[in-house]
Amino acid sequence: MDDEEGPLTRSDTAGWSTPGALGTLGRVEVDVEVIPTAESYPLRHAVLRPHQSIADVVWENDDDPGTATFGAIERASRAIVGVATVFAEPAPFDVTGAGVPPGAGSATTTWRLRGMATRPDAQGQGIGSSVLEAVFDHVAAAGGDLLWCNARTSAVAFYERAGFRTWGQEWVINSIGPHVVMWRWIAQKNA
Repeated sequence: MDDEEGPLTRSDTAGWSTPGALGTLGRVEVDVEVIPTAESYPLRHAVLRPHQSIADVVWENDDDPGTATFGAIERASRAIVGVATVFAEPAPFDVTGAGVPPGAGSATTTWRLRGMATRPDAQGQGIGSSVLEAVFDHVAAAGGDLLWCNARTSAVAFYERAGFRTWGQEWVINSIGPHVVMWRWIAQKNA
């Protein structure tokens, strides 16, 4: 996958990397790594729910053993500039009617993406795409074949560029804004 700054690269020791400019940060290198979920809370809060308390970005599945949280970490400062959390959860829609490939999307192979956030001065630089690539790899390695999320309508184009499709009608979450369900089929590495 390419972005404006050039191709994403994979390092066996450092995870996904995106070298390039980050808004006012200048030239930096970012690695995507699994991080403790609690380390994602400040960015979740600042980007996704700044009008609520930080306790409102602590979710039920955060401490489950199968939950993974990824952080895009700026190499020089070790600052977390992007995050996403993923865990196994059945889709809230009929996968057959949504156009999911036959055989995909069972209750045991479906994962949910939640808490995807990139620091505002780092947006549009490929950071979110790098985090998603790490999520896709994780879901595939765990035997998952369907990934879904409740996407803010302002992020639909981002998710569509990453291969997601919308399902159903838009709805509004009070004090947060309009959302739509989106999904993506995850190809298995050995397929």
